[in-house]
Amino acid sequence: MKLKKILILTLFLLINAIIVSCQVTSTGVTSEFTTTTFTTTTNSTTQTSGTTVSTTIDNTSELSNSPSPEEDSRPSASFTDGRIIIDNGNKEFTYRNARIIDNDINITTYGDSYIDNGESSRFNGSFTPSIETAGYYKIYINYPELENASDEVYLQIDYNGGLLSDYSKVIDQTMNAGYWVLIGTYYLAEGINNAVHIFGDNNKTVAADAIMFELSVATDEITSDIELEFNDLRPTGSVVKVLKTRALESRLSVDGQAFFAKGICGVDELELMAEAGANTARTYSVEALEDGAILDQAYELGIKIVVGLWMDHESSSFTYYDNPSGVEEQYNQLIKAVDKYKNHPAILAWAVGNEVDISTSEHPLAIYDAINDIAKYIHENDPFHPTMAVLAGSSTTKIARIAKYAPHIDIIGINSYKHIGNVKTNIISWVGPYMVTEFAMNQPMDTTLKTTWSAIIEPSSQEKADLYYQRYNEFILGEKDNGCVGSYAFKDTGSFRVTHTWYGIIYEGKKTPQYYAMMAAWTETDRVTSLQIDQVTLNDRSQLESVYFNKGETVSIDILINQEDLSNVTISFEVKNEVSISTNNIPIARTDFNITSTENLSEFLMTINNISGNYRLFVYIENEEGQISTYSYVFAVN
Repeated sequence: MKLKKILILTLFLLINAIIVSCQVTSTGVTSEFTTTTFTTTTNSTTQTSGTTVSTTIDNTSELSNSPSPEEDSRPSASFTDGRIIIDNGNKEFTYRNARIIDNDINITTYGDSYIDNGESSRFNGSFTPSIETAGYYKIYINYPELENASDEVYLQIDYNGGLLSDYSKVIDQTMNAGYWVLIGTYYLAEGINNAVHIFGDNNKTVAADAIMFELSVATDEITSDIELEFNDLRPTGSVVKVLKTRALESRLSVDGQAFFAKGICGVDELELMAEAGANTARTYSVEALEDGAILDQAYELGIKIVVGLWMDHESSSFTYYDNPSGVEEQYNQLIKAVDKYKNHPAILAWAVGNEVDISTSEHPLAIYDAINDIAKYIHENDPFHPTMAVLAGSSTTKIARIAKYAPHIDIIGINSYKHIGNVKTNIISWVGPYMVTEFAMNQPMDTTLKTTWSAIIEPSSQEKADLYYQRYNEFILGEKDNGCVGSYAFKDTGSFRVTHTWYGIIYEGKKTPQYYAMMAAWTETDRVTSLQIDQVTLNDRSQLESVYFNKGETVSIDILINQEDLSNVTISFEVKNEVSISTNNIPIARTDFNITSTENLSEFLMTINNISGNYRLFVYIENEEGQISTYSYVFAVN
């Protein structure tokens, strides 16, 4: 690699000696990231300070050089808001042996074109800013996402007025395309002798689109008193890449290998989930990492972690618009966590918040600014792991806002249950990959099956397992070629709604039918039969009949189990008060219901208490193989 670098730089110095540098002028130019339709020959129009410059570009032409100074009609870059952005369409960019390419509709670039090397190593280009204010500048590079992009693009940074040069920077253009990638911070003296040079790579595509010079500290001399940012641009952990354009088929890779996320929400029981075929898990906050111990465990198990960066939700006491100091404090805490864990090889991505952009916010753009600021920091300081925003449902409005106001988000995460079938339609406006970051059967609040007194009826374990399996295969794996790069099954991370058994892929360390359903889904194998309660009746009546009992009455409990031999099966019970959908605390088990066994191993007797109310009977069966099944039955006492 060192020999290759030396040869390339030597070639550059020889070629660069014959390039005529020109003094640039300062005329304002403002560009935005745009997409235009690709055509073989186009008339390209660039707006600059009220002046329209038209040129005819032939994308099928041979490699060419930049115009000579006397023939160069391209606009000049300018120093605006502390930044100088040199686009390939500015005269401060000179090049040899390159092609000018108009934007394809699926490729996002800075300005309306980019330049590539035609897979030739003879290409070189130079971005030479006119520095009017000397000081320390952060230097960023931007390039489009292209097929056959080079993962070793060599740069040379000439700084301190060209007296010093940095030859160490190597850019991987197969990742982080479309973003400003931080190269480092350099002292740039006044004048036109500072520069960023880029070189071609034989049989690989090298793109030159834009360089940004952002003033950090104005000073007339180099000083050691300023804390500088120098990006190594080389990973110390894993490298996770996201291809974002639909033309290239949205996909995810880890260390060069295609990766489809087969994930769970929460990081407890990682060993059991790895055994089932899961390859990733997501946290909701950095506290769940237990100071890195969870990352170490995940790495040993071959599981990648999406680290959740918890962001406060808006409330009557906190809004993003009205509390800039609180937002800044949150930002500082989260970027410290990024710096702490970014080099760990178990990290897959960063989830910036979870369901933060609530629809009731009066100033939603303040929320998206906060999301984007954190994602931007990650792109600059950890360019090897993508960013993700997690939304509650697949609202097309929220998806469009993320795309527009949080451009540093790589992946959209959708938490969806009852309406998971809508995701594939609503996400179509998002140009890039997405994940279903929470899914299961319907949530309690979405369940329409109720008693006459409106108590929610919980599905059986088998009904839950069937929905996990069906939804994964149809709406997640089935959309693998349409931008979906995986999912995270909600397996109950301590949340409570109506019952403590509602989700439960794992229950008290044991495997439920839902566990085996997800094992079959993740491993794409046949489903296996596990221990299962098919039905529970009280006095031969199902809970669908809205059952009432009298105080002190003795009731028969019949349990239908999917196996005849119950010799190794343990059956247990709990009775709890029925609670509303808004209750967050699990009710304690009551002791005033007496349950006794009979000669039949699957039949029991229950004596009703003497207090009127609504109750829920929980039945648990488990065996010596670590399997468990649960069933809840809601009833009322007159």
